[in-house]
Amino acid sequence: MLSSGVPTREEYLRLESDPLYGELLKFSREFERQCQTGSKSANSYSIKWVKDPFLQWSRRWEYLYTAQRLMEWAADKQVPTKVIDAGSGFTFFPFYLLQAISELEIYCFDADPTAGEALQDSVELLEAGPEFYLEDLENLSQDDETYDAVYSVSVIEHTKNPQKVVDEINRVLKPGGVFICTFDISFESRSPMYTRRVEKLVDHIVSTFDVSSDLEPISFGSLPENPDIVTTQWNTETVRAGLPWRQPLLVWAYDALRGRFRRTLYRPMTFCCLTATRKQD
Repeated sequence: MLSSGVPTREEYLRLESDPLYGELLKFSREFERQCQTGSKSANSYSIKWVKDPFLQWSRRWEYLYTAQRLMEWAADKQVPTKVIDAGSGFTFFPFYLLQAISELEIYCFDADPTAGEALQDSVELLEAGPEFYLEDLENLSQDDETYDAVYSVSVIEHTKNPQKVVDEINRVLKPGGVFICTFDISFESRSPMYTRRVEKLVDHIVSTFDVSSDLEPISFGSLPENPDIVTTQWNTETVRAGLPWRQPLLVWAYDALRGRFRRTLYRPMTFCCLTATRKQD
């Protein structure tokens, strides 16, 4: 079971030895082969991001972490459970979870209609899959206490009001429902994902939910100097897993023009994962 919090380099280097990692990798590649080539909308969506997000530096950890936690939570569930993929975009992941965990119903929420088109085309192609809802995560149209679980992979920190998103997730979750969340952390003060802003988000989650006991206190201010954690810079020098910028030089120039000049080519970042439970009324 992967740890909550900011991943260490030592644990990250053991990722590929986990059998579930191999299972996810195999499924994601088969999904890409079937859906990216068989659907124009899916192929178009991948152009503006990536074809196989599982190969990205943080996602390979985040997907495994989320799958492990959701599987553990669902192990003793005997009735259909309703799960939200909050800010789903279009990926293999909800399709994988549906075939890996029985009695699961997944509802993909996203504000991008092109993600819904790609997802729906893949559902028709595979004759199975999640349902898609065009939703604003800061103002969900769903009723109170209607879902059993919510997971969100590197989305909430990119929204205009992350704390409002957390409140909405808390509202639609049933008491005792699980919330699995991952998010990027930037070391640049002008980034919306800057360490201090993410620290406020984590503090809000901790005060709103019952957080799992394996989440140890995070010293956000010292993360940039921490030699033990996974960062984009360390990744480029060692593991060389895919980074989310197809043309990093253009990204560097764009950031410089906006006053975010840096000495390194890639944006200095790490990421974090946590699992929480909605408090009982």
